[in-house]
Order: sequence, then structure tokens, then C-alpha cells
Amino acid sequence: TLYVTLEPCCTYGKTPPCTELICSRKFKFVSIGTLDPNPAHAGKALKIFDEHGIKYEVGVLEKECIELNRIFFKYITQKRPYVLLKMGVTLDGKIACSNGCSKFITGAKARERVQYLRRGFDAIMVGAGTIRKDLPTLFARNDDGTLFERRMKRFIASKTLTINELECLYGDADAVGDFEIADVSTAEKWDDFLKNLAERKITSLFLEGGSALASSALAAKVVDRIEFHIAPKIMGGQDSISAVGGSSPADLLNLYCLDNVEVMQLGDDIAVAGDVKK
Repeated sequence: TLYVTLEPCCTYGKTPPCTELICSRKFKFVSIGTLDPNPAHAGKALKIFDEHGIKYEVGVLEKECIELNRIFFKYITQKRPYVLLKMGVTLDGKIACSNGCSKFITGAKARERVQYLRRGFDAIMVGAGTIRKDLPTLFARNDDGTLFERRMKRFIASKTLTINELECLYGDADAVGDFEIADVSTAEKWDDFLKNLAERKITSLFLEGGSALASSALAAKVVDRIEFHIAPKIMGGQDSISAVGGSSPADLLNLYCLDNVEVMQLGDDIAVAGDVKK
């Protein structure tokens, strides 16, 4: 018996078809979590199994398997990358002092979680304000602190930032050689940007602040899921920077609401995650 979360593929790509190997190894039974939404594959493995006398069942832990494959499903069905917005905030929803100081609001376990999330994404994006204040490398790291072998594509959201300014900020042209700057200030520009990522086979985008980028992405309705890491701290101050900027809503009817909410303990911090209703 073979257990798979996703229907085995039946076409040649980077690797030969999974169905070919399954049939050649004479499996008797295949337990399939969910069918593949890719039209090139959808349901075709079942016909091949029928022809080879291999029995199967479909829909085993289907909800969980769809969850595991959500990045792939979004990319295949909508030709757009899956977008996760992560923010580290205080109990009162602040991400930085008025002078931009933000290191570190959350603790070590939350930062480990960030590296785990980064390792699962093709690309990462932050706003120009985050770059100017923190000079982040935006690399994914392993649990031991070494660089993760697969390097993420690095993007900065800005209308005005230039590569020359980046080189001056970091003091090293090599450090910013593969940074890309993108104007995503409107919904139309977000759509063009994400379409371009998909054309480049980039299937997922990790947004990691700041408040202008968060508000822009939410307003453009491109965020699929959020994960906020909440520290048991209160910053206070009217001029402290909130997690999500932009204009204030006129009422409570236009809030961003979540489905499938999860809560996790990360040391002393709490992570709240959920799918953004669109």
C-alpha cells in the first residue's frame, strides 16, 4: 500500500511520472489524500491505476492534505503565488517605536518560527522603511544558524528606493546584488508584480513588514494568510508604529477577517494565524 497526500502525477517534467514508477513496482493499493487540480493530471492517475489493476481510495484526510498543498494549489489554479503576511507585534498592536526601533519585540522561539516559515517560501519581501532601519539580509537560516541551502528571492517594496541607495546603506555592492525593488503601491501594481512572479515559477511570497507594506497588501486583497507573533508586552504611545498602516476604517463593517484560525505558543509569545477572507 502506498499513501500519498496528492494524486500521483502522470506526465514527464523535471522527473518521470510517479504513476509509471507505481505501476512498475506493482503496488496493490494507493491511498490518495486529494486529487491534483492541475488539468494535466486531474483524475488521470485513477484511470492508469484502473488499467493496471491497482486499487485506490481518494479523499483520505482530504482537508489536511489540501492544507499541506495550499501553496501548490494556489499557484496551479490561479497562476499566482501564495502570499503569507507575518508581523511581530506587542499586545497593543505595535511593531516599532516612533524612531523605528523594533529589535526585538518577540523572543527566540518566535524568531525560530520565522526561519522555519522562510525556508518554505520561494521569495521574501519587506518595505523600504524596514530596509533603511534594520538592514536585514532576508536570508533563511537553519536551526543551527547556518544559511539555508536554497536562497530566497529578495524583494523590497518601494516607489523611490534605488540600488545605489541600497549599496550606500549596506556599504557593499555584493550584499545587495540580487535585491529587486518593486512598486506595489496599488492593487493593479500588486497584480502585475504577482503575475510576473508566477511567470518566473515563484510559487510563494513571504511578506515580513513593515506597516505600509502590510496595509498595501491587505488593501489589494493579495494576502492569503496572516501569522502575527504577539509578545506579552505593551508599548503604548500615539506615535508608535502600528502593525498595519493606511487609512482608518469608518466603521467595523470593513475589517479584515480570518477563517481557519490557529493559535500557537512560541515561548512567551503567542502566534495567531488564519486565512484572510476575501
